[in-house]
Amino acid sequence: MESEKKRLEKLSTYHILDTPAENDFDELVLLASNICNTPISLISLIDEDRQWFKAKIGLSVSETPREISFCHHAILHNEIFIVSDATKDERFNKNPLVVGEPDIRFYAGMPLLTHDGFNLGTLCVIDRVPRILTAQQLDNLRILSKQVIKQMELKMSLEKEIAFGNILEDKRIQLEVLNELKNKIFSIVAHDLRTPLRNISSILEMFDDTDADRSELLNILPKLNEKVSVASEMLDNLLNWSQNEFAELKTVLQKEDVSEIIAVKVKQLEKTALEKKITIDNNIKSNLMAYIEPEVLRIVIRNLLTNAIKFSKAGSKIILSSEETQNNARIIVSDFGCGISIQNLATLFDEKNHLSTYGTGNEKGIGIGLKLCQSLLSKNNAILEVSSKEGIGSKFTIVIKNLTEN
Repeated sequence: MESEKKRLEKLSTYHILDTPAENDFDELVLLASNICNTPISLISLIDEDRQWFKAKIGLSVSETPREISFCHHAILHNEIFIVSDATKDERFNKNPLVVGEPDIRFYAGMPLLTHDGFNLGTLCVIDRVPRILTAQQLDNLRILSKQVIKQMELKMSLEKEIAFGNILEDKRIQLEVLNELKNKIFSIVAHDLRTPLRNISSILEMFDDTDADRSELLNILPKLNEKVSVASEMLDNLLNWSQNEFAELKTVLQKEDVSEIIAVKVKQLEKTALEKKITIDNNIKSNLMAYIEPEVLRIVIRNLLTNAIKFSKAGSKIILSSEETQNNARIIVSDFGCGISIQNLATLFDEKNHLSTYGTGNEKGIGIGLKLCQSLLSKNNAILEVSSKEGIGSKFTIVIKNLTEN
C-alpha cells in the first residue's frame, strides 16, 4: 500500500528505531502512567513487521510482532483508540497479549501524528483490568503524545545540525589543505621552475643572434636539450604530485613484471647517465612479479634513478638489485654519490620540509620527488626505505609488502 510505504519512509527519517533508551522519552511514559494510573505505558513505533518500544514502563520486552499489536489498530485513526475490555472485543479476545502475558484488558493509545499527517506509532497506556479514562486523563494523553513527537523532531534536528557541522568542519579542513597545496605549487613554480625556464629562454635568444654561425648553434643544442629535460622532469613531478594530493584516486593494482618496467626505465635514462660517465648495472631478478599499479612503479623508479644520477659523482656506478621473500619484494637502487646528511635524512619525507638540493653537476631539483614516491607507494601497499652516509652514497629500497593481490 502506497500510503503505508510513505509512512515507513517517514519513520526511517527519524533514525530512532533500535536506539538506546533516553531519559526525555522515559519521563513521558512515566508521566502517562501516573496520570492515567496504569501499570504499563509505552512509546510504541510501528515498523514494517513489528512494534518497537522507544520507552516503556511495566513491560520487559522491547518489541512485539506488529500483527498482534493494539497500536497497529491505533495508528489507523487520528484520535485516541480505546479498548475498555479486550476480553469482550472480538478483535482482541483471542490475542496472545490478552490470553497470555501481559494479560491486557484495557488499552488507550494516542497516535504520534507528524505535522505532515503520518501516524508513526502511539503513546499508549495499558492495564490488566477493564477500565475507562476521565476526560482530563484523555486530554493529558493527547498533550503528552504531542510532546513525544516534539522530542523526536528535536532529536532529528540536533542530529542534522551535528552532521552539518561535521560537514562544514571537513570542508574547512579540505580548504586549508588545498590552500596549503596551492601555496606549495606557487612556491615551486616561482622559485624552482623559473631558473631552467630562464636558461632555456637565454639559449633560444642566441638563435636570434645573426652573428652566430651554424656550428656554434649546433653546440648550443645539447645545452638546450639538457635544460628542457630538467624543466620537463620538474613538471612531471609537480603534476604527478599535485594530482596525487588533490584527488583520492582509486588504486588499481595489477600483477606486473617489475623487472620489465625497470628495464624500460633504465634504458630511457642510460643516455643521461652516460653524460656524467655513470654506468647503471641492472641486476633485478627476471620475471619478478608483484601486484602494484604500473604507473606508480614507473614514476617511483624514474625518480630514484634520476636522483641517483643527479647525486652520483662522474665516473661512478648505480646498482639496481632485488630481493624476494614469501611476502615481500624489495627493489634496491644504490649509488656511490654525495649521500645525505643526518639532518636532511631525518626530514626527507616530511610534508612541511621543502628540501631542494643541487646535484653533483649543479642539477636542480624541486624537493618533492621522494615525497611523491612515498605517498604513491603507500596507496599500493608498499613503502620506500632509505639509508645513506654523507660522502659515501645512498640506498633506496622499494618494499612491496605483499606479492599477492590486495
